[in-house]
Amino acid sequence: MHTLSGKQTSSKLVLMFLLCLVVALLVGVQPARADNVTVFQMSGTFSDNSTVSGTLTIDLTDGMITASNLSYLGQTYTDILTQGAFFGETDPGQTPIPVGYDFAVGIFSFAPQLFFILPGTSPVDSLIGYDGGSLCSFNASCGPDQEGDFFVSSFDAVDGSFTGLQSGQLVATPEPSTVILLLVGLGLLLLTRSRQANA
Repeated sequence: MHTLSGKQTSSKLVLMFLLCLVVALLVGVQPARADNVTVFQMSGTFSDNSTVSGTLTIDLTDGMITASNLSYLGQTYTDILTQGAFFGETDPGQTPIPVGYDFAVGIFSFAPQLFFILPGTSPVDSLIGYDGGSLCSFNASCGPDQEGDFFVSSFDAVDGSFTGLQSGQLVATPEPSTVILLLVGLGLLLLTRSRQANA
């Protein structure tokens, strides 16, 4: 009859826990789609030191923002009002020059709204294959447009005033498969150390 030492029991419990966690994560993962949809964490600070945070969901295959959940000044901004390539201004008879990809989010109306511009991933400023980065801000302005102007993201208030974004960024959140691989790796590392200690 074989009996388990305390260390062996501990190792087996860790392994069982990790396997249960992996199964739970796999059961909770949505079926695979042809589109590559990624959630990005947004963080930003405006010129008046107010901050914006939350998430944007982007379909990287179609290059479209599909969901917004941003918090600013105690309000939640979820309604995507506009989005697309942004060209700024163009002199008559001249060819527009893309400045960035812009989107506006509000609360059931056009004011107040958060207006963001971010560098796109192609000559026409698409979000296809976007992997995150800086938002257009005073610290990282976008442009120039055909007329030579540069642009920053902003908060547009009901009274027509706006506050420019001082700095901001979007960072992709890890995919469930990445989290699972990290947990499995951690479990194998613990198991290996436990076996070495028993040897």
